[in-house]
Amino acid sequence: MACETWERIVVDHPRDVAALLFAHLFDFYRGDALNLRRRPERVLPHWSPDLPLYGYVLGMHAFGLEESGHYGQAEDTGRAALEVNRRDPWAIHAVTHVFEMLGRHEDGTRWLSGRAGDWAADNGFAFHNWFHAALFHLERMDTAAALSVYDQHLAPATDMALQRVDGTAILWRLKLLGMDVTERFERLRSFWHDRGPAAGFYAFNDVHSLLAHIGAGDGEQFANSRDSLLACMAMPESCGSSNRRMASEIGLPLARALTAYAREDFASAAEGLLHVRDRAHGFGGSHAQRDVLTLTLLDSAVRSGQAALARHLLNERHMTKAATALTAYWQQRIAAA
Repeated sequence: MACETWERIVVDHPRDVAALLFAHLFDFYRGDALNLRRRPERVLPHWSPDLPLYGYVLGMHAFGLEESGHYGQAEDTGRAALEVNRRDPWAIHAVTHVFEMLGRHEDGTRWLSGRAGDWAADNGFAFHNWFHAALFHLERMDTAAALSVYDQHLAPATDMALQRVDGTAILWRLKLLGMDVTERFERLRSFWHDRGPAAGFYAFNDVHSLLAHIGAGDGEQFANSRDSLLACMAMPESCGSSNRRMASEIGLPLARALTAYAREDFASAAEGLLHVRDRAHGFGGSHAQRDVLTLTLLDSAVRSGQAALARHLLNERHMTKAATALTAYWQQRIAAA
């Protein structure tokens, strides 16, 4: 309903950037990649480079193009947006996503470090671009650098759920690579518990909260938090029709699969993750963020002796990220399974 209302506003007022941005963000939260791209396209003919905020509209279009798989056009559009406003963090972020999806981690690192003056200071979105910087380090298997980014830039940022999502996702990826980050997870778990809104508000966040509780390794605390999360996610009145769908179709099956992972039933974890992975876009987040599910599935498959399944899954990653050290790491683990 909210997106429909904002869409009606931009039909009559195609230069209403606030309505466009709110709709754009909700397209992202709902996993609607089609409208993430098309919504800016419907208003762009009403804009021109001489109008204030034109660059921001291009930045939104760039991100929609990237999430729709139009990587070349996304990069060009994002760079064009930055010609208008070099400090637009959303446009910087859109081009960053292109590098992530294509395995261009060296380009991505140079891109973020070279433009750090435009996004890293006095910017409320900086924490998320630091998340991407950590992902680039992980693609080259520089776990020390990724952990340093977490400690310096993500660990201190815990007030917003989006910040906790990014921190949780980096720690979980490090855990999958064999690093002991239990103490960091314990601190982050406490922030999920103490600062977060009630569970059941947004299934994507709930799943990340569950990952933090698993990573903390406290069996009793995890069991209590798991039961609370599952109960809230299953509530019929769970915060609106969109989240009811996301929780029932995606969030709850993922939570059950991750619960199996927590009790080291990796075969059940792999089965549950495999069942829902290809429709996980329906509970929001970007391709880069949801990659944590594929990585967890890979780990579960390897740990449960399903080398053929793991190799099958890695093939799709190898098509775009063949040259990265992270892909080579998974190839080695599968070969040794």
